[in-house]
Amino acid sequence: EHDEWFADLPVVLRTEEAQLEVCAKKLDDLSVTWSTIDLAVTPTAWVEWTLKWRRDAHPALRRAAGQVIRQVSVMEHSFTTQRVHPPAEPGEGRSSGWLLGGLVLELDQGCLQIYNALDENGLSSEPPRRSPDFRMTVV
Repeated sequence: EHDEWFADLPVVLRTEEAQLEVCAKKLDDLSVTWSTIDLAVTPTAWVEWTLKWRRDAHPALRRAAGQVIRQVSVMEHSFTTQRVHPPAEPGEGRSSGWLLGGLVLELDQGCLQIYNALDENGLSSEPPRRSPDFRMTVV
């Protein structure tokens, strides 16, 4: 109805061998499954308009279509919290950890990022930006 990509539904990538399904929600939830979604069933979500599975519904997916996946990496981001009430003593009340942020699929030409875009799925064909608070691990 709106002729646009709906970022709340899983991103489904089909290959000759399998179907990869990735879906992000909340700040730190990332689901990665294999061949569990029946694309013949109409998707549903919290919206009132009719949804449907579409091939190449996002520019990053169109660029990735037909390419061979050469490598898969997970992206992680450092996440730090600080207790503010009651105020912490200097050097206390701070907690850090790594959050799984998404996947990077290295392709024949370029890459496809599927990442947590804060309560929805984000897609990009650009390589991830490097920083001290970011790491990638080949899986």
